[in-house]
Amino acid sequence: FPFIDGMVEIGARVCQIGQATAARASATLGTGIALLCALITGHHLANGQIRKTPDAYMQALVRRARNGELNLGHTLLGRKKAVFGQGDTRASKMRISLRSSLH
Repeated sequence: FPFIDGMVEIGARVCQIGQATAARASATLGTGIALLCALITGHHLANGQIRKTPDAYMQALVRRARNGELNLGHTLLGRKKAVFGQGDTRASKMRISLRSSLH
């Protein structure tokens, strides 16, 4: 999508994520995954589930990805359950790490 490049910055602004954090996430994870992480952060923010700040939450997602600990399939399944109830409980193995997003 040609318009996706600016979406991370727009999503970050709406979700109260600092522009420096959004830029770092894009550089580290790639634009698409950074946008997805910003949307996940925004969903947690809207539900009052962020303890510190949205910026700190996003930084933690990037750190987890860098350490190979970010499982977006599990996160998305959890968000689906939170919104729609149970259903299919098999989590995707969409684990994101810095190494896999650079290849």
